[in-house]
Amino acid sequence: MACVDMIATVQQYPRPDEKVRAVEVDLYSGGNIGNTLTAISRLGAADTKVVTKIGDDSHGALVRRDFAAAGVDTSEVVVASDGAPTLLVYVIADQQTATRTCIAAPPKAEVEPHEVLAKRDALLDGAALVHLDSRHTAAAVALAAEANRRGVPVAVDVEKDRPPHLRTLLPLCDLVFTNETFPVAFFGSGGDGDGDEDDSSDDMLRTLRSMTRFFGPDSRTSVVVTTRGEHGALLVRKRATPPSPSSSSSSPSNSRPPTASCKGTVDRQLVNALCGPLNVQRHVLAGSQTLQLRPAAASSGTDDPDSDADAAYDVLSCSAWPLQPGDLVDSTGAGDAFIGGFLSAWVTGLGDDASCLALATTVAAAKLRKKGAREGLPTVEEVNGRIHDLLRRATERDVT
Repeated sequence: MACVDMIATVQQYPRPDEKVRAVEVDLYSGGNIGNTLTAISRLGAADTKVVTKIGDDSHGALVRRDFAAAGVDTSEVVVASDGAPTLLVYVIADQQTATRTCIAAPPKAEVEPHEVLAKRDALLDGAALVHLDSRHTAAAVALAAEANRRGVPVAVDVEKDRPPHLRTLLPLCDLVFTNETFPVAFFGSGGDGDGDEDDSSDDMLRTLRSMTRFFGPDSRTSVVVTTRGEHGALLVRKRATPPSPSSSSSSPSNSRPPTASCKGTVDRQLVNALCGPLNVQRHVLAGSQTLQLRPAAASSGTDDPDSDADAAYDVLSCSAWPLQPGDLVDSTGAGDAFIGGFLSAWVTGLGDDASCLALATTVAAAKLRKKGAREGLPTVEEVNGRIHDLLRRATERDVT
């Protein structure tokens, strides 16, 4: 989805029936997929191309102009022929709480399955990854199924249920990105295997159990990543199973991604070193009845290589970037920036899952420092500089 965000910044969110004056009102290009592609493009991780539907109006012209400025190819963008306008999202940014509230206008321009299938070769030939944001869901199903047939990995960003096609879409995706509330809301806690809430008071464990529900028997999904705001992020990877004799390019993938042509120079050693200050920890989920979380053998100092043999899932937890006073200006699009950082590391083979989380956290934190979903998205040089700065501060803290 691509849209225009009208952001009204207020000193304090208004009470019911109250009139307040905005500090300022600005128009920015937005939309989950547009923000993520812009993040990837700005990092120089890969050539990017967007397919969405916009209106033949001034807002649509703004969307195109901003994509072009970011280096995102808009040649496959569909312009509505029925007069439907470009989607407008009203955003109230509260300075007091550093939160934002989004109110989206009803979408009028929906991408249809036949429109993406007509562009299948232009979109998929030579592609290292297809990333979807779960809008235009029927069209997303058609494109994901075609990508599966061609062996192109598929990622999806999902925030809420979008019936009736979302349950068809999710099993077609190799990587799934969610916010903290979606897995439990969509599947239940997964504590006893039937989706009912369990009696655990551990929110992290409840979320992790729900995340494992994406790995169904007919699902391609091998990795699920959930962002948790100030509490960081969680990653669950399904442990690989030996391929069956009938396995083919359309079967679920547990392998590392194909490497895209990397135009950027994000420093691999810097990103790997960042895992320490961000407190990236390795765990496993194991249990014959109810999944339980425990430190991975490598993290707990256990020498027995078979000590994790009963584990079904590998888990990573990552802390949020340590913000300095004044860093948090606007959280609009922070999750999209996170995904952009993760996928940039993933498609370029920058490192393992921990490195992907580390770069994702870096990009999301940089975005928070400026208003709008894209103004704060960093360049390669800015990413390397921010990591250098955090590593320096961490060293100084250890010395003192």
